[in-house]
Amino acid sequence: MLDAAPAHAQAPTMEFVLNTALEAESDTPRTFRVRLSAALTQQTTVGIRVRASGTTAEPADYTLSATTLTFAAGDTEKSFTFDAAEDLTWEPDEVLFLQLVPPAGAPYTLGDDSEIEINIADDSNGPPTSLSVTAGNARLELSWTAPAGTPGGYDVHYTSASASGNNSVADDAAASGSNAATAWVEVSRSGTITSQAITSLTNGTAYRVRVRARLASSASTWVFGTGTPSASVPAAPTSLSVENQGGGLKLTWAAPTGSVTGYDVSYTTAPASGNGAVANGAVTVPAGGDASTAWVAVSRTGTTAAQTIAGLTNGTAYRVRVRAKYSTGAGAYAFSTGTPATPVLTFANASETMTESTSSKLVGVNAAPKLATASSVNVRVDPASTASSGEYSVTTPRVVAADTGSNASTAIVDINDDSVNEEHETLILNLEAITNAPYTLGTQKTVTVTIQDNDPPAAPSGLSLTGGGSGNLTARWSKPTGPVDRYELRYKEASAADQTATTPGDPSTGWVTSTPSGTSATITGLSEGTNYHVQVRA
Repeated sequence: MLDAAPAHAQAPTMEFVLNTALEAESDTPRTFRVRLSAALTQQTTVGIRVRASGTTAEPADYTLSATTLTFAAGDTEKSFTFDAAEDLTWEPDEVLFLQLVPPAGAPYTLGDDSEIEINIADDSNGPPTSLSVTAGNARLELSWTAPAGTPGGYDVHYTSASASGNNSVADDAAASGSNAATAWVEVSRSGTITSQAITSLTNGTAYRVRVRARLASSASTWVFGTGTPSASVPAAPTSLSVENQGGGLKLTWAAPTGSVTGYDVSYTTAPASGNGAVANGAVTVPAGGDASTAWVAVSRTGTTAAQTIAGLTNGTAYRVRVRAKYSTGAGAYAFSTGTPATPVLTFANASETMTESTSSKLVGVNAAPKLATASSVNVRVDPASTASSGEYSVTTPRVVAADTGSNASTAIVDINDDSVNEEHETLILNLEAITNAPYTLGTQKTVTVTIQDNDPPAAPSGLSLTGGGSGNLTARWSKPTGPVDRYELRYKEASAADQTATTPGDPSTGWVTSTPSGTSATITGLSEGTNYHVQVRA
């Protein structure tokens, strides 16, 4: 017979069915389920507590349908809802945690999933920033920076009414009608371009403008600006010139009269008329916009009457425009066109001459047309060079400067000095394009550098003399190692003094000198039976 004690029943566990969830502000309330692993024979409860994270969600950001769930005897599952509050304020996504909290003496234990993480995704936009208002003739041109998030569009309104006092229109008043003197007037627009021209305004009248970002179900707060259209539009810049460059255009112009505070420079690839046209007076979109559909602004500051527009497509025709800015608004545009072209790089010369000990010789590399932005090119030594590698050094790669044509770059060559008599040598340099180079290489992509030896030549060898009769002697010798430009031969009677002939051409009074070009020379006019001394040097 065996004795045994009765086993104690294991307490059931309480936990969430899910342990993480993503909830957008605009979502319908989310239902969460809490489950007991086994039914109880008695009633019990469980509390729901919120634990915030570093990106704290405020109580106003959500609603719980219950903070306590009651399980009757036999129940194994209960539910509650979580509703993220819809608001119009942009804010970072938020995270919170819901925890199950058992009462004292609870007849269950908590399971592994007794906490659930909820991410609340914001679906609002912040307001636009950097609103700029430029006055023109019966028009205002607005531009701004997009807020964080992904706006679905923008609301643009204007009014000539003041913000306070008689007949005022409040900043937050709704837009209505078309009378800007009595209400905010909505500008009809679509898309997400961060600029807007407001036209048909009254010159000399001050206008308030406001812009906000919007989604289908919400909108940001407003950002405000002011401007006063004027019929006195300053003159356009003059002498606008466009230089085609590689991957860009260089614009120069003459400033108009008046106190210029800056310039607006913009470009487009769209035609001025026909399909896909962008009118000369169309509004400008910020830098980085699509030049095929709009005028794109060039980011710039200052009053310099020049601008390089880089990052353009070679072979594509561009329209460009420039206008001056003043404290009261902007002037009229000046227009021109240009087509960037692929630069061609060549050596400035096909040949160069250097001597031993030449230091940092610059070998020019030209670019035509100029590059809009700097690049580099490799300079390689051709294996056909007769100079050995220890006799020179070439610095590579070389920077190809932007906005430079003649000598856009220079190859730096150093020729080492030595004490060896040797023939002149050649150093052949080739241009080699870098990977994805913004240029091509022209036909003159090789330069031959002649390296001239600077060591004095050795003495000729094998000097011999033969008599030719009739008072003649023929001298012959061998060329020494190294380059020789010419020879110096001198002769005198053996009994004559060791001096330059005191009587020109008379070897009886000293040395008579000649400069033969070859390795032989005939001396004439000598006296028969007289002994002569002859010397040759290179």
